[in-house]
Amino acid sequence: MKHIPALSVLGAALMAVAFSFAPAAAQEAQVGDLVISEGWARESVGPARTGAAYLELHNQGRTAVSVTGAASNTARAVELHQTIKDGDVMRMRPVDALDIAPGETVVLQPGGRHLMFMGLKKPFRPGMTVGVTLSLSDGRTVEVDLPVKPLGGGAHGHADHEHDAEHRHDDKKHRGHTDDKHHDHDEKDHDE
Repeated sequence: MKHIPALSVLGAALMAVAFSFAPAAAQEAQVGDLVISEGWARESVGPARTGAAYLELHNQGRTAVSVTGAASNTARAVELHQTIKDGDVMRMRPVDALDIAPGETVVLQPGGRHLMFMGLKKPFRPGMTVGVTLSLSDGRTVEVDLPVKPLGGGAHGHADHEHDAEHRHDDKKHRGHTDDKHHDHDEKDHDE
């Protein structure tokens, strides 16, 4: 009868536990000539009611493609956003569309363009998958599942941002959201 060293058994058990908590791989999706890949959502900070997600949009076709909206059953609303630097403050503004020229890849990433989730039904936590439906200007839609990554665990971690600790939504359409006393966020309330 062979004896298996205790350290080997312990090592195998630890590896099994580690792999069971590994985040799901990003799903790739396609609609027409538009390929969506490298998608992920960021873990929520505490009980935050906002969230952010990122992905790559590649147009393999010969005509431009426009993403005009997004929706998810995980939030009251999902908007397309752009982060811009205004002096020493990073400000987020909604955009009407993300245009992808033929052969172009548009990357949604921290500190730039992103999907903004408002009125989360529950905070995003590592291990969760966030379903998102993207709407195109021609009326087509595409669904993609985005794994939630821990803070600092994305392609460009939150700690890598070089900006003031103050994020503000400057668009007037954001005023009056019922889930926020006001829609200006600082770093601890909003994790874009």
